[in-house]
Amino acid sequence: MRVIKLTRNDPECWSIMPQVLERLAKFCTELDTETEPWEPVELVRTWFAMGEPKLALWVVVDKEGVLHGHLWATPEPLGVDKVKYVLIRQASIDKHVNIRDTSKEVFDSLKEWSRSIDVHRIVMLTHRKWTLMQRRWGFIPRKVLMDLHFD
Repeated sequence: MRVIKLTRNDPECWSIMPQVLERLAKFCTELDTETEPWEPVELVRTWFAMGEPKLALWVVVDKEGVLHGHLWATPEPLGVDKVKYVLIRQASIDKHVNIRDTSKEVFDSLKEWSRSIDVHRIVMLTHRKWTLMQRRWGFIPRKVLMDLHFD
């Protein structure tokens, strides 16, 4: 397995972009997020084609070029001069694929990228057990997201 940070200047990145966009949409569908599947697809497609420096997107691929994981993050809040934190918008690893060391490489690369834009705080909303994210990566719970559904 190897990690690729997607950049506009790398021809390999262009060739795997269809798989990446499919993964982004699938993440929204499978995890029932509040985001419509087309929204991240259009944003990432546009930012990638433009070479937007706010696009932080890593993928993990096997020897055959099949994607088995991805992490997408953006500096937040968008559209302001002083960024306060980096938001992990999506992070996913295929089930039954052991990429523990590779996921550390991705996370270390995210930290390095965050430092390069003078940001030293990473925030994420997890759909998994928060205790796992705390134990594995050191995240500390800050707020509670609550839902109220009604007719």
